[in-house]
Parts: sequence; C-alpha cells; structure tokens
Amino acid sequence: MGKKRNTNKVTLAVPLSVAAIGGGKGGGSIGGPDPSDTSDLESVYSASVVGEGADSDNENDFASLVDSFGDLVENAQDKRIETRLRAIDSLLLVLNKNCIPESVEKWRGTLAEIILVNLKRTSEEATRVCSLAALLSLQLGVGIEEDICEIVNLMRQICSDVSASEVVRSSCAQAIGLCVYLSVESHNDRLESMQTLKSIWSAMKPAGVGGTSLFSSALASWSLLLERFDSVFISTQIGEMQPRICSFLESTTVEARISAGEALMILHEIGVENIDDEFQFSNQNYLKQILGNLAADSSKNRAKRDKKLQKLTFRHINDVICNEKLEQLSIRFNKRETLDIQKCHQKLLYDLLCQLLKSDLNGHLTKNLVLRELFDLGPVLSIEEPVKMSKSQKIERLVQFGEQKKQMNINRSKGRAKKNDHKHALIEYED
Repeated sequence: MGKKRNTNKVTLAVPLSVAAIGGGKGGGSIGGPDPSDTSDLESVYSASVVGEGADSDNENDFASLVDSFGDLVENAQDKRIETRLRAIDSLLLVLNKNCIPESVEKWRGTLAEIILVNLKRTSEEATRVCSLAALLSLQLGVGIEEDICEIVNLMRQICSDVSASEVVRSSCAQAIGLCVYLSVESHNDRLESMQTLKSIWSAMKPAGVGGTSLFSSALASWSLLLERFDSVFISTQIGEMQPRICSFLESTTVEARISAGEALMILHEIGVENIDDEFQFSNQNYLKQILGNLAADSSKNRAKRDKKLQKLTFRHINDVICNEKLEQLSIRFNKRETLDIQKCHQKLLYDLLCQLLKSDLNGHLTKNLVLRELFDLGPVLSIEEPVKMSKSQKIERLVQFGEQKKQMNINRSKGRAKKNDHKHALIEYED
C-alpha cells in the first residue's frame, strides 16, 4: 500500500520556471481533497488526461454524477458532515472534469450559500469550498460576480484572522486571487482584496517566514491581481512594496525565497508593460547582485534539493529581470491545439490553474470559454474540425468567436443592470 500523503501540508508556491508543463502536478491548497481521502470516488475518475480517453464504464459513472448535479447540491447541505463532505467532493470532481456553466448557473445561488456556510465550519469543509468557489468562477466568469464578491468578502475576513489555521488561510488567499481575477470587475472589491493580501504577506518577517504557505499564496494572488489596475496604481505599489519583497530573498526557507523572486519577476514585467518600456527597479543594481548570488549559491548549510531548485529558478528570474530574456513555453493539449505562454504573468495564472485542476486543465482549455478568452485561444473547436485550416475557415472561426464574445458581453451587461436596479431599489427603500 502506498504511503498516504499528509493532508495538512499545503504546497502553494509552484516555481514558475520549473513547474511541470501540461502535467498540472502541484498540490495547491485549493486543488480539492487529497485523492487518498476520496478513493471510492476518485478511483472511478482516474483517467490520466482529459482527451486521452477513459473506458466506457468510467464515462457512464461520471455521466451519472453530472446528471445528478442537483442531488449533489442538495446533499452538500445535509446536517451530517460525512454526507456533506462526500457531496462536496463529488461536486469538485464534476466541476473539475467538465465545463457545465448551464448547470452551475441554475444552482449558483445555492452553491454560493453552501460555500458561505462551510467557510465557517471545519478546516476540511472550508478548504474544500475554497476550491468550489474558484471552480464556480472558472465556470461562469464575471457572470457570477455578485455572489463571488460576497464569498470573497468572507474569505478576506478569514485570511486576516490570525486565530484561523494556516491551511484555511492559505486556501482562502489563493482562492481570492483566482476568484477576483476571473469574476470581479468592481474596482472597490479588487482594491480591498489587494489590500488584504498585501497586509498578510508584508506583515510576515523575512527571517524564517513561519507561515510559508500563507506567505506564498498571498503574494502570488497579490501579484496576479496587480495587473488588473491602472499604471498609476501599479507604479505606486511597485515603488512601495518592491523593497519589502526583496527582503524575503534572504529568508531561511527556499520556498519563501523563490516566491519572492517570482513576484519580482512578475512586477518587472508589469512595470515594462504599464509604466515604461525600459522600466527598472530603483534598486536594480543591488537586485542584480543578490539574484546572481542566489543563482550560484553553493552554501553547505542548504539541502542539495533546495540548492538545485534555487539555482534553476533564480537563473531564470535573473534572465528575465536583468537580461530581459524570457523563454516561450508551448503547451500541447487535446492533440490539436497549442497554448503559447509568452509572459510571466500568464505562467503564474497557468500554474495556479494547474494547482486547482491538475490534469483536468486540458479539458477546460479545450471547452471553457472563460479560459479560452483569457489565453486568447479563440472559439471552441468542433469535433470534426481539422488541425490545419484554410484562410476561409480561420475567418469563420474568428466570426464564431466574435459572436460568442458578444453574447458573453450581453450577459455581463444584463448582470450589471440587474445589480444596479437592486442597488437603486435599496436606496429608495432606505429613503
């Protein structure tokens, strides 16, 4: 019998330069329950990669779970914790392995209530519904903004609560990043999330960094969301927080050093894109020296694995910040398409999605309109569509994508109008 993984361990910082491409390996805190804890469920759905094919029995069993989505939602509200956990695990499996926005839209209010209630319960339930919240955002995008804002507000409170467990706080911090990035357009909600995340990671002490997983997840989410703001805000944040991030390069834990280095790499890229084409940090010379030292570190006090990981990662970080050299990554999926990652920020988003979806990311890249729009993949390919298309076929695909995007914008406008009408009604009632 294989050794059971420690379910209390939270691995959040997947190095951007060394994460396995396409494999989705990485035990992120919002990656759902550990497979060893749900053997009776996971054994049915253990196909290695979406698109590779599973046997007919497994497909039929999974189809039955999709068909009983409403029953799973009802069971997730059961009074017995065992029933609730089994139902939530099944919901996570369904939403991981399939893109079913219609079913999610039908039950979104109830699903949001399930998340809000279980965030206040045990650590097991709270970490699971953090995954569920991220998956709802992935399924519906900005179409679920109103519900997600309420969920994120509670997650911010939990993140800031020092009495809560580190595992739950880390899960909330990482879920905030994905939920806000995918579903929230409100400037105020984005800003409040940024401030909460910043207050968490910046308050930690570089020497030691006791809660490494919390530090890594909060810093990664903060870096992810920074790109959503205007150039003035970005410039202010980089000027204020970059020296603080640099201080964590001297942390005693390799995970904290790598998380800080990768955040600096993303900040540099955002600075070049939004502030100045020749953007440099105010302490560029100092940073160049310390990055060079970390890339060549041969200290006997460090473990062999840590030294190897640090050298590989910081060579890449040094190339990006000091030499403006970034290798393009090409990720093949569904045997017909390729995702080209040309930016550090794209790689961060990809890695966070890998931690959430693991091998099921390929299926979402193939079918999920929210992800395809984010990664510029165009409209969903039809089953019979050839790999190489003629010019007319490419134009037709672009027209289809334009129509799909237009419909998404119409749905967003309806959601905003409904939200504004609700606010006006409340104001009139108060008057």
